[in-house]
Amino acid sequence: MSYGARVRWVVLFSVGLVACGGGPRAQVQTAVDRGDVAQALTAYERFRASDGDDVPLLARVAELLLFTEARGDDAERQSAAINELSLAGTAGRPALERLANDGTVPALAALARRGDEGARRTLRGMTDSTDPDTRAAALLGANIEEDRALLLARAVEPSSRVRQVAVSRLGELAPDSDVRLVLEDRARIDPEPGVRSAAVHALGSFGVPALELLRERLSDPVASVRTASV
Repeated sequence: MSYGARVRWVVLFSVGLVACGGGPRAQVQTAVDRGDVAQALTAYERFRASDGDDVPLLARVAELLLFTEARGDDAERQSAAINELSLAGTAGRPALERLANDGTVPALAALARRGDEGARRTLRGMTDSTDPDTRAAALLGANIEEDRALLLARAVEPSSRVRQVAVSRLGELAPDSDVRLVLEDRARIDPEPGVRSAAVHALGSFGVPALELLRERLSDPVASVRTASV
């Protein structure tokens, strides 16, 4: 089954996960327990043909599919899978924690965004990574006061992904005037629209002192930046 065909399994994942009983569905559960995605999908199709859809059982298959994709080498598919696990709320957290324990950086980032202190501490130790995506994720674990200098440095580094996360975090330092000047600079001249938008959003925490800059960005050539300014 192609990856595109598998996507339909994902949409019901957030309904929740419950224990499965015996009978025909046992073949599905056995495949899930073994971590065999292909067999789980095949077994579920057989189950569905005779018994109809079973949302909790489908959720178990979807969890396995997402977990497997999240451990893969395809960055785009990994990101999509982790995003779906994040959207699943408490149902997706165990899978995210397993991925984080294996050192999967996007999973650590997802947990850090949800306030997980352990994930934040782990990410904070990765700030010197040579991989830009890892450095960007590491900033989610930065201590906003103690790592002020690091965030300011990362706001002007070559990787646009790192700059975007850095300027987003710098918004937490309002009303620091030096930080505001850095954000205004990024909002005006950064070549990446995503960074300009993030800087504009961050400036929203500075209130009246940032108002003129926000008005100025209403004429940005990129719609997403103009929308952020509004």
